[in-house]
Amino acid sequence: MNLIEQIFNFKKRKLQKLILGSFFVSFAIVLSQINKFCPIFFNKSLYTENNYFCYWYFPFFMMSLFFDFSSHLFFLLFYCFIDIFVYSSERYLFQIQFLTNNYLNKPQVILLFYMIFFGTIIPVLSYSLTSFFTFFIKKNIKKNFLFLFIIILIQTISRFFCGFLCYWGPNTKYYFILRNNINIFNKSLKSSLFYYSFMFFWNFLPILISNLILFILFSIFKSFILKNFKFYWLSK
Repeated sequence: MNLIEQIFNFKKRKLQKLILGSFFVSFAIVLSQINKFCPIFFNKSLYTENNYFCYWYFPFFMMSLFFDFSSHLFFLLFYCFIDIFVYSSERYLFQIQFLTNNYLNKPQVILLFYMIFFGTIIPVLSYSLTSFFTFFIKKNIKKNFLFLFIIILIQTISRFFCGFLCYWGPNTKYYFILRNNINIFNKSLKSSLFYYSFMFFWNFLPILISNLILFILFSIFKSFILKNFKFYWLSK
């Protein structure tokens, strides 16, 4: 009887986590669709068009309270699959068509891979590192900020490569137009070095601001989250 109860409880806990993870994924998708149809005014950064506040990623921070790294990674992959193939496919195809018709000579399949891998998959999967947050349990602030910085760095590098390969890199027609405009501010560095440093900064800044806001909101609402999902928290 004890063995049967153990098996039942094990399956019950797995089902609970599956339901909870699906809820967070659905919550993130709903928020992303709200942003798609009702975007925040002035939320886009200059040149790179990254968002200063990606509020639809907030559920990924919430998941860190309930899932270990592997489970967190699984649900993030699930989110990527749904977002890419169900909700964002038209946007990708439109961007690729526009770029190949106006700025690029690259094959559309390669562009699609760059956009999906560097623009969506890597930035989203980096939030699996939030599962290592310990501040809310052991008050380990330094470790939290270390992982937060790693997340920001991964997302910045990934978005930089996405822009470099698809939008404003040297093999694009947009490159010379944008570089000449940006190098107006340059008085000392080589034009190419200043240009890439400038673009890296404009990828880094909105990602930094967005993740800091999400982290602060997570800190504020942590108790509320744990209180309302206490049943799942105890079964972790």
